[in-house]
Amino acid sequence: MKIELLEQPSEYHRFRYETEVSNGKLGGLLYGRTGNRSHVRLRVSGIDPLLHKSLIIIGATINSDLLPHPYFMVGDNCSNGAFQLKKDVDSLSNKSEFEFALEKVSLVCVSTKGAKLQEAIENRKKINFNPFNKNMDEARYNSRNLKSIRLVFQVFYTDYNDQHQPTNAIVTSDVITDSRQQVKLGIFDIHPNQATVSGCHDIWVYFDDPLPQAPQKRKRATPSQKPVVNMDEFLQIV
Repeated sequence: MKIELLEQPSEYHRFRYETEVSNGKLGGLLYGRTGNRSHVRLRVSGIDPLLHKSLIIIGATINSDLLPHPYFMVGDNCSNGAFQLKKDVDSLSNKSEFEFALEKVSLVCVSTKGAKLQEAIENRKKINFNPFNKNMDEARYNSRNLKSIRLVFQVFYTDYNDQHQPTNAIVTSDVITDSRQQVKLGIFDIHPNQATVSGCHDIWVYFDDPLPQAPQKRKRATPSQKPVVNMDEFLQIV
């Protein structure tokens, strides 16, 4: 059996506070990396109807070193901080694969203060989902190393004796970084490369890396000194 990530999660995401998702609220959905509000999508393949009665896909947070992470997931098919999707194999009509998406899922951050952080770590341990058998205490989480996570998904199945079995079908996502962290951007081009001092002009700035997902804003600058009108010189300055 195999599980694949067809679309990676967004590279930058603003993790929600627990107060933002209380009382059943769900804001700040996690989107896919291709943009246009696409969703994280996965495919499970290699399903054997003679062996597998039902499938359970579990997903949760880990860090870059594959250790369980205290941030948690809420939303559709989420319970106790983890993603849990059950699929009866009979519903697949003898197909050996199926796809699913995380359409309404949010990622929630936790407090970095001592007691509350420790409580969040203990809650993550209680999920009892640790595909790589890592010791979570080795992570030594603090305010500096909490803000980048990955997602991990593993397939389990129930056989016809109603026994639950893990599989080696595991997949991890690329890193998801808190969009509120400062991003260092490198400019590689500006168009047009010259502009007059008077009047308003649209100037396109091209960066080396994608910008964090955020509402686009148009800024107007009023120079108080003699402006740099040659954009090639401006590039050398920045």
